[in-house]
Amino acid sequence: MATSFKLACEKGFDNMSIKDITFDMNSSPGAVYYHFDTKDKLLKAIFKKYVLEFFKDFTNKIINNKWDFDYKLRFMFNYLVNYDITTGSPVIKDCPDFRDYYLFIISCFHMHSNIKKYVNEIAVELENSLKKSFQTKKTRMRILR
Repeated sequence: MATSFKLACEKGFDNMSIKDITFDMNSSPGAVYYHFDTKDKLLKAIFKKYVLEFFKDFTNKIINNKWDFDYKLRFMFNYLVNYDITTGSPVIKDCPDFRDYYLFIISCFHMHSNIKKYVNEIAVELENSLKKSFQTKKTRMRILR
């Protein structure tokens, strides 16, 4: 699936073919169709693994760590540009260019109606997580200054 994700980011999911995937994997189309009988199912699997898991990990780290306000903001900015300051490494290792990652999300949202529910799920979860994360009185006072 890493090859499919990389190609989807580079070419756009709709411009990527099964032939492209199998060429990069040095495999046969049957190997891809064995796991995903349609390209739509492949898209859902890519989106769940590389988008939903990314944002769930992001929100869990924001909520479950007792970082101060400044560190949370630095963490959020860095994480959303594919750099985890807690580990000093990229968040998504299979992603060649993070700008392409966001373009992949946006194009899937606009071109594939079945993906919209995942994006909406992410947006709601992010909003709730950020509200919860910044609810302390100390944090509110810091924001108001």
